Amino acid sequence: MAWTIECLANDENFIRECNVLRRLGKHPNAVELLDVQDRTIVLQAGRCLREILKEGDISDEQQEKWIRGLACGLQYVHENNVIHADLNAANAIVSGDDVAMWLDFGGSQIDDQEALANYDEYSYRSPEYPDPPVSRAMDIFAFGCTVFEIETGAPPFWNETKHMSQDGRMSYVEDMYRQRLFPSAENLRFGPIIMGCWQGRYESMSDLEQDLNIMVVQRPQPQK
Repeated sequence: MAWTIECLANDENFIRECNVLRRLGKHPNAVELLDVQDRTIVLQAGRCLREILKEGDISDEQQEKWIRGLACGLQYVHENNVIHADLNAANAIVSGDDVAMWLDFGGSQIDDQEALANYDEYSYRSPEYPDPPVSRAMDIFAFGCTVFEIETGAPPFWNETKHMSQDGRMSYVEDMYRQRLFPSAENLRFGPIIMGCWQGRYESMSDLEQDLNIMVVQRPQPQK
């Protein structure tokens, strides 16, 4: 089963998507490009992660698997000199065999080609003002927001802003981030990882994965 996405062949985002996916090739945690024919791009199939999270009832084991998979995928993306530039739970899918992977690389930066996106979801952008620079550090900040959404089922500051207009939500979130005020992650299982992303403690996804692996190993096992 595959997705078929139609797009004009001369569209800049479409061309960027194809170039990035060809660079990435086949990796378990990055969507696979199956075919390109004129105006049509065919991608590996899966369900939108955000839509799955809205349904609720996600086990700890599933959350852990998705988070570890997406961390591995983002490290691979960065190793290939690509910056996603729009990470969020809507730009990840879960395959039929429960593997989480990144997609939507149409706005990504590759090599010295400037990004065509800039973290379009305001809740996933770091506090730099007025516009955050496209960087690996920004991807890591957005990864922390994605982990937060996987654990809580909603983007950062959703409860505080869900009844606001889009401009109101954006203003609220950006103001909180500029003050270095973030949603509480104290009682979240992956809270230390989330806060590490938000506070800029990780220089690379490799550093983050080391902490993630230690946390998983040290997690208390359920009593039998």
